[in-house]
Amino acid sequence: MVTSNDWATSNLSKDVFDNNIEAFAKYYPDIAKEFSDYKPVKWEPKANQSGEVNLFHIETCTPLYGDSPKRESELAYEAFVKQPNRDNLILGYAGGKLIHYSHHKMVRKIQEHLAGMEEEESKLPETVKSMLLFGMGAGYQLEALSDSRDIEKLFVCEPNRDYFFASLFAIDWAAILNKVEEKRHRIYLNIGDDGTNLVRDLLSQFHSIGTHIIANTYLTLGYDNEVLLPAVDKLREDLRLIVAMGEYFEHSRFGTTHTKWAVENNIGFYRKSGVPELSRNLSEVAVFIVGNGPSLDNLLPLLKEERERAIVISCGTALQAMHSNGIVPDFHAEVESNRASFDWASRVGDKDYLKQINFISCNGVHPDTVKLYKDTFLAFKEGESSTVFMKELFPELELPFLHFSYPTVSNFVINYVLELGFKQVYLFGVDLGMVDVNHHHSKSSGYYKKDGGELFNHAERIDTSLVVRGNFRPYVNTKFEFNMSKSVIEKTLSAFSDADVYNLNDGAKIVGSPPLEQDALIITNSLEDKQAAMSWIQTQAHVPIPVAEFQQRFAKRFNHDALIEDITNFKALSDKEFNGREDIDKLVFDQRKFLVEAYLRKSSILFFYFNGTSNYINSIFSKLTHFKNDELVMEKFEAIRSCWHNFLDDALTSVSMYPDAFDSVSSFTKERQEITLSEYVKSENVGFISDSASHIIETLGLNENIDNSQHRYQLEFISSAADLKKRKPEVSRAAFITNEPELLLELHEGFNTAETDVLVFSPFNNSDKKGVEKSVFTAVLALVSSNKLKLVFPKLEKEDWGSFFDDYFHKLSNSMTSFETYSMFALASEPLADKEMTNEAGDRFWLCPRPLEASLCKTKIIFNKKKSS
Repeated sequence: MVTSNDWATSNLSKDVFDNNIEAFAKYYPDIAKEFSDYKPVKWEPKANQSGEVNLFHIETCTPLYGDSPKRESELAYEAFVKQPNRDNLILGYAGGKLIHYSHHKMVRKIQEHLAGMEEEESKLPETVKSMLLFGMGAGYQLEALSDSRDIEKLFVCEPNRDYFFASLFAIDWAAILNKVEEKRHRIYLNIGDDGTNLVRDLLSQFHSIGTHIIANTYLTLGYDNEVLLPAVDKLREDLRLIVAMGEYFEHSRFGTTHTKWAVENNIGFYRKSGVPELSRNLSEVAVFIVGNGPSLDNLLPLLKEERERAIVISCGTALQAMHSNGIVPDFHAEVESNRASFDWASRVGDKDYLKQINFISCNGVHPDTVKLYKDTFLAFKEGESSTVFMKELFPELELPFLHFSYPTVSNFVINYVLELGFKQVYLFGVDLGMVDVNHHHSKSSGYYKKDGGELFNHAERIDTSLVVRGNFRPYVNTKFEFNMSKSVIEKTLSAFSDADVYNLNDGAKIVGSPPLEQDALIITNSLEDKQAAMSWIQTQAHVPIPVAEFQQRFAKRFNHDALIEDITNFKALSDKEFNGREDIDKLVFDQRKFLVEAYLRKSSILFFYFNGTSNYINSIFSKLTHFKNDELVMEKFEAIRSCWHNFLDDALTSVSMYPDAFDSVSSFTKERQEITLSEYVKSENVGFISDSASHIIETLGLNENIDNSQHRYQLEFISSAADLKKRKPEVSRAAFITNEPELLLELHEGFNTAETDVLVFSPFNNSDKKGVEKSVFTAVLALVSSNKLKLVFPKLEKEDWGSFFDDYFHKLSNSMTSFETYSMFALASEPLADKEMTNEAGDRFWLCPRPLEASLCKTKIIFNKKKSS
């Protein structure tokens, strides 16, 4: 029982307060200035006779602590030391459609090595790499932690200024700050922030010291508070998503090569300086932002009726719904840098339709996607490596960045449109939630079959159990990414508060975007106004970056030979004998130091390419040092170091051979292949002939033009070398299919046929109809690929290959160069040229520096497991 009479402001120690203010004046003068004459707003500090400080609510006199605030805090501290809380923020991302990236391959191998080790972690170590104290109250827990532990990176977040003010009377801040300076540690103070800017502020700190520290940051709460707990939960979730979306090796590499291609191809980038602003009159032109949410189905009639005077921008997968309903948007938008956007657009199956549409995106968008559309306009997205180095290369251009363009394409477009200056914006199909979990996107889009059934079971793959407020109803279901998207949109609308953004969707409520019924939509601008606004976007708002100047500056700043040398030296840091935890800690320090020094040298692009993946591996190495068993620590370290070395070796080979490689991610591959192949066969008058597989070719629908074909390809099943004589003289290329490995080896060693021909091997059983059909389709894919491909294998289940890889593969692959797509593995007589990295089925090859048995197996997209309800 706390008696208020035992506590008084007169018992507060002025000496302690003055000493602390003096210390803050030295280290944090802004804090000293704010709190030297601070007056409490809701909570007043009072002390008892022994000098312990408690906080009392000014209106109700309710205390924050009991009789002994110090002892309460010490008990909480002791419990935390015994069972410290540390979030594994980096280990949970499965890779999704990015599964074949070398970074994610390494992550999955490392997860296998770490499986089951979590129970081994010990109590709070004497030296703590990083700690986040969320809510310090009077500060006694912080003081106990500082006295007993060496905390190298300490993040203190106290949303309540009154509480921080009380700590100035309660604890010895001067000793805490002096210790930080003496030990050359770091302390970061976030005082008075309700969580709005916390994630951004923390990330800026984490980035400065390496985001690997996130996964090894201990988290403790100074007190329980109903406002504080949601903020902590949100912080955890935001950090998890941001880490999962982090710029790892391939993301940064391809973002760079794609941006470089865009600049070198004279694509315009959004500019502010030296460009006329959008006039006040044109800023009132209506903009329809069209997402692929389920509400789009009911909004399509309104969209058709009103689209003539509005600028219509379709987002991502909404494009197929637009096409199937006969709507040509003025612009289409994508935000991802990977090639999945190419597959989605290709599945429309109408190249002429796409060429009517202008394209908007951000730096890093895939060149193959850009080529599908009419004209392209780009903007720089904050946080991307390519954005950072472009700002460094061209400081005089004052390039504007989009600050709220994640995580979805709708976020990008909303941010982009408001940044351009438009004030009348309407959201169609930007649901960010769903009333029916089986109706999760527009049924006119590529998520559904023609009969209305789902293309895949969305409910099984995606956790949509999160419940949020609805726009036109009390609540709807959503998934975490959509909920974050909604939160970011709300921040965007707050930053552009002079714009009116209306939500027409039966989805999630978006604060700052008022609900609007369909019959209430009124467009006031004229068609001429729309055309003038379109002209401004296309001819004035976007300006190409000077190509010759860019190439000169890029080559000077990012020397390729220097990159190769840096990767080699970077690997050498871990290529030595390690004897214990101290050696592992030193490796983490050395790797971070090497990257930072490489950045400061400004001679190679190493830092931009490897910073994210290096942060990941450093977090893993740091994690190992927290386990008890010394022998197990070193055993796991050696296994994980081997994964790290394989990754670096593969990266070195790939960057050496293909410094300007593009991304090769694929989505709904078979559907895209069939549509693109059909377009190719018709446009180029191609015919496929066969004596042994004509019925299968007919099933595939690839010999419709056989009588009038100008280019003929032949494919045949063979059982002996003599069957090569089946080749017809009029064909330009032939593929010979076998399921006999000894015959394959014989033919490979003496392939006496035309130089352009190719061998296809698949271990199918002759009675296996699907296996036989797949081998034929693989032969078709090989025939429409580079003539340099000599041996091609369909990707199958692991068990289908038996002992083939061990018994035959190394003999076959000797002196050959290995390449992959999502559906086949190929051995080429020599490296493919850049223009040969794609085939006529729309596949893009990637180099396979180190073929493994898994290289011959199906690329299965792995999703994070759906959480139980």
